[in-house]
Amino acid sequence: MKKLFMFLTFVMLAGLLTGQTTITINPTDDAKIVESSPSTNYGTSTDLMARVEGNPNYYETKSLIKWNLPPSFPSDALILSATLTLETIDARSTIGLDCYAKVITSTWAESTVTWNTKPTTTSSDLIAFELETNPLGMAGNVEPVVLDITDIVQAWVDEDYSNYGLMLEAQNYTNGTDIFTCYSSDYSGGFYNQPVVKIKYWSDSLWVCGDDYYDTRDGTWYGTVQIGDQCWMDENMVYDNGYIHEHLTSTYGYYYEDYDYTNHFAGICPGDFEIPSVSQFEDLVDEVDEDISELRIGGSTGFDALINQGYFDEYGAPWHWQDADVILYWTTQLTYNHADAFYLSETGNSYGWTYGFGWSADAIRCIYNSSKGSNATNIDEINGINMLLYPNPSSGIITVNFENESNENINIDVITYLGQTVASFDAGNDSQINKTIDLSSYSKGVYFVVIKTAEKTHMEKVIIQ
Repeated sequence: MKKLFMFLTFVMLAGLLTGQTTITINPTDDAKIVESSPSTNYGTSTDLMARVEGNPNYYETKSLIKWNLPPSFPSDALILSATLTLETIDARSTIGLDCYAKVITSTWAESTVTWNTKPTTTSSDLIAFELETNPLGMAGNVEPVVLDITDIVQAWVDEDYSNYGLMLEAQNYTNGTDIFTCYSSDYSGGFYNQPVVKIKYWSDSLWVCGDDYYDTRDGTWYGTVQIGDQCWMDENMVYDNGYIHEHLTSTYGYYYEDYDYTNHFAGICPGDFEIPSVSQFEDLVDEVDEDISELRIGGSTGFDALINQGYFDEYGAPWHWQDADVILYWTTQLTYNHADAFYLSETGNSYGWTYGFGWSADAIRCIYNSSKGSNATNIDEINGINMLLYPNPSSGIITVNFENESNENINIDVITYLGQTVASFDAGNDSQINKTIDLSSYSKGVYFVVIKTAEKTHMEKVIIQ
């Protein structure tokens, strides 16, 4: 029987334009296999079971579950969390032993698998879950079982081993009975009773400026903000590269020492972010017409410069605190092989660069390297088109209406929640765009209508029901 295979995607921004995404998946295949009926296929059974019967005759029942990641699942995904939830029918043990989920290491198919043809599994990567101790004949705990499969899903994404799913089995022993029973994906009593995998992941390739950026090295999230053509972090770095000043806390971000620029500053900024140049800071100041208040905490840009003090000693003596009335950030500019700092005044509108000379410790504010790709798209431009889409929800026929004030050529794409383009249209360059789109031949669900000009993009969700 062909299984329901559904993805429900929740994102923090419109459509898929976010680095962090959560998807929910139901199995493509699941089946139980029974030792006492070794040639029988149970692929259409409405329940799954992990059971050991010790008396009077020993036999086992195991179950197999398999699901596929979507074709568009990013290969660079970092799995933040992944769970498998099983809606319990019965869970009990006469002597309180456990059940396990094991990683399957060979192929199998729901419609043909039997006890005699069962796939192989690993002896490690076991996920144990406890059963309630109850006498045989008495119903056990019916709370859902939620298994943490984060490491396993990450291994599948990284292709450490192939995804053949998991096998549920009871602990092997010869006295008493272990029983765990849950609903299978063939159960017709409700979608939410079927096995479900929920995966939350981060992907650099899905991130856009304005969304938080995840530093995979230490799990820190950094806010980002678009200012003109630049994408900046809106907070200072707190990554410990081994060269932070010993007296400093993370209140204003870490302060990084500059004895050796090449080694001390290497790899501080994550991903395609980098330490800014002096000219990039100057462009930032130009963007606010030299009004430094717009770059401080509470300014309209969201840059939120934190007032910090440099640690330095002009005589090369041990480090000590010295008050300063400026905001200091390291740059890539070098003087005598040491980094120079860019300063913004705590009050007033002074700014510029100053020598580092290798004896100060200052903060680092990272900027996105726009030459690496188009991730730093201005979030404001995503909403830069005033579009009317109706009816929504729809039975399949929708109308897209909006003004094209600049008479630019308009392209319209329809994509699935997995990022796959199912339809594309050239809507022309009229000042008023009115386009009817027929999606009635597509599966019911969530789609995104994407309007694109040369400079702006707008995405709108539509539900086909």
